[in-house]
Amino acid sequence: MSDRQHRNIALWLLGICVIIFCMISLGGVTRLTGSGLSMVQWAPITGILPPLNEVQWMAVFKLYQASPEFVKVNSGLALEGFKSIFWFEYFHRILGRLIGLAFLVPMGYFFVRYPLSGKLKLQLIGLFVLGGAQGLVGWYMVKSGLVNDPHVSQYRLVAHLALALILYVAIFWIGSAYFIRNWVQRYVTPPRLNLAAILLFVLVFITVLAGGFVAGTRAGFAFNTFPLMNGALIPEGYAALTPFWKNIFENIAAVQFNHRLLATVSLLLAGTAVCSRAGSRRSTRTSSSSPAMAMARMPTDSRSPWTKTSSSWVPRATMGRPPTRGRLMSTAGIPMRRIGSRSRSSSPTTRLRWTSTAGPWRFRAIESWSPPGVRKELMIPRFCQRSLSE
Repeated sequence: MSDRQHRNIALWLLGICVIIFCMISLGGVTRLTGSGLSMVQWAPITGILPPLNEVQWMAVFKLYQASPEFVKVNSGLALEGFKSIFWFEYFHRILGRLIGLAFLVPMGYFFVRYPLSGKLKLQLIGLFVLGGAQGLVGWYMVKSGLVNDPHVSQYRLVAHLALALILYVAIFWIGSAYFIRNWVQRYVTPPRLNLAAILLFVLVFITVLAGGFVAGTRAGFAFNTFPLMNGALIPEGYAALTPFWKNIFENIAAVQFNHRLLATVSLLLAGTAVCSRAGSRRSTRTSSSSPAMAMARMPTDSRSPWTKTSSSWVPRATMGRPPTRGRLMSTAGIPMRRIGSRSRSSSPTTRLRWTSTAGPWRFRAIESWSPPGVRKELMIPRFCQRSLSE
C-alpha cells in the first residue's frame, strides 16, 4: 500500500478510538446518573428511534414501571423524571450503533479498494467481531439488574468495561502502528516495549478493572479518608468473607483497599519511569558529541539506509558512487530528478544536500514520493561528511 493509503487507514482507526473514548465516558455518566436500567428492552435494529409522542412515551414508561428498579428504588418517579434518565441510556446505545457503522462501512471500502494484507484483514474482522461481542456483553450486564435485585452484577460490569478497554487498546495499537510504520520502519529499527512499560500497562489495566468492582459494589461510599481507611492502614473486615477470594470481588472494604493500593503503585511506577527516562536523556545528550558513541547507536537493521564501511557508517545509497552536492539518487544509487520537479514515477527519490544545521548533524537525506510529493527527512551525522564528500 502507498503512504496515503496507510495514513487513511490509520486516521480511520484513530478516529474510531476517539468515538470509543466518548462511548466509555458516556457509559460512566450513565452509571453515575442511574440511567442504565431505564431501557428494559434491547432491539438492536428496531430500537433506533426513540419515543416520538406521548403514547409511545407512556408505553415505554409502563415497561420500566414493571422493572425491579422502579418498584424498589424509583417508585415515586414521574414521566418527566423518567425521560431525563432515559436519554442517557438511549444515546449510549445509539453511540454503540454508530461505532459499528463507522467501522463496518469504511472497512468494506478498504477491503474493495485497497490492497490489504491478509493479516490486516483478519485484524479488522476480529475487531469488528469484538465490537459486536461488546454490545452483547452490555445487554448481558443490563439483564442482571432486571431481576430481583435492581443492581447490575459487578462481574458483568467489569467484563463490559474490560472488553471496552481491550477493544480501544487493540484499535489504537493497530492504528498508531500504521500511522508511523512507513517512516519509522524504513529508517530505524522499531522500538520495543521494555519490561517497565509492559508492567505499567498491565498494572493500570488491573487498576481500572478494580475501579469497576468499586463501582459495582458501591464501595466508594464506604470510606472517605486517605491514605488511612477509618484510621487504619488496612481496613477492619478486610478478610471477612469465606472463601478468601470472594473478598477481592465482593467485600466492600477489600475492594476499595485493593483499588487504592493498585492506583498508588501505578503512580509510583509511572513516576519512576519518567524520572529514569529523563536521566537517560541527559546522559545521552552529554555523550552525543562523541562520533564513536553516535556510530555505536546507528541502526543495523537491513531496512535501514545505513551501511557500515571499514571506518564509519554511511548512507546505503552512497555506496559505490559518492554523491555530489544536490544530487538525487534512489536507494540503489540510480540518479533521479530533483525533489520539487514533476515526475511520472511513483518510486521514492533521495537527495543528499548540505545544511547549515549546528551540532553533530551536517547532511540531510530527503525522500520524496512523486506523486503525491510527500517529503521525509533523515539527518545524517556530521562525522559521515568525509565519506560523503570524498
